[in-house]
Amino acid sequence: SANGDIIAAPIQQDGKYGLSVNGTPWETLFDNANNVAMSSAGNATAAVVQVKSPAQADIAAFQEGIFSVAVNGVAWDSIFVNCWAPTFDPAGKNVATTIRRSLYDYSVAVNGKAWTGSYACAWGPVFNPATGAVAAPVRKAGAWGMAIDDAMAWDIRYGQLWHQAFSPDGSKLAAIAAVRFGDFTVVVDNTPWDIVFPVVTDLTPSPVGNRFAALASNHNTDFAILCDGKVWAGRYDMAYPPVWSPDAAHLAVTVEKAGRFTVVVDGKAYPESFDKCFAPAFSPDGSKVLIRAVAGGKYHRIVAPVAAFTG
Repeated sequence: SANGDIIAAPIQQDGKYGLSVNGTPWETLFDNANNVAMSSAGNATAAVVQVKSPAQADIAAFQEGIFSVAVNGVAWDSIFVNCWAPTFDPAGKNVATTIRRSLYDYSVAVNGKAWTGSYACAWGPVFNPATGAVAAPVRKAGAWGMAIDDAMAWDIRYGQLWHQAFSPDGSKLAAIAAVRFGDFTVVVDNTPWDIVFPVVTDLTPSPVGNRFAALASNHNTDFAILCDGKVWAGRYDMAYPPVWSPDAAHLAVTVEKAGRFTVVVDGKAYPESFDKCFAPAFSPDGSKVLIRAVAGGKYHRIVAPVAAFTG
């Protein structure tokens, strides 16, 4: 769980599968349990589960549906050909998942109730933290768009669309998209940034406000950092997931170049490099950065003011 006091783990007992929460297994276990999920507070767990046991190679039974989602060990009444990526809302009371109703009919189900919309494919859904609306990328007529609560909210015009994320207040929705074949960027509220790369990953919303950051690369070389539609000047052999300050005023990224590591804040590098750097952390007021590094066989813990990043 987010505060670390609840641990859940997939288990197998006597050929049946499920979850154990703080050492207590689900009351009901299943022939198969996968795609496990836990709410942020740890008050609920979920998994895709097999609720029917057809004979081996019984293709007809499989196509009729044998999977559902179990929440706290209780399976939904609805049964589907497949389910993927169950996810909780922030309160841990509602669950959405991608489903397949037939070999060619993909959609989303929320608390066991499937959307009526039918798509050629769909990626995992997310909840709007403010309204509870569910957003999922869907494919239709050879392209991708964003559906929200079973209605198309973004144009069906993207070559790919995935890894969507809401801002904390739910007012903005961003995703990674291919605006053309092989040209990826970040899209915010259906408006693509004016920069494209062969690869874009690690879309990271700020903890407050409406800022977004991501990493880009040329097929895992020449990494760049994207922030609010702009590209920082540096290029690196490797870059690691962006870290926002609590007030979203600053962004830090651990980077590697020529075998040396350092931390970059707002596009400026710390003046020292190290044999290894771990993920940075900001002070609560965002004015200082904790750098955890290894150099010369020793671990270093450096608390640096943001003004120290000048490179």
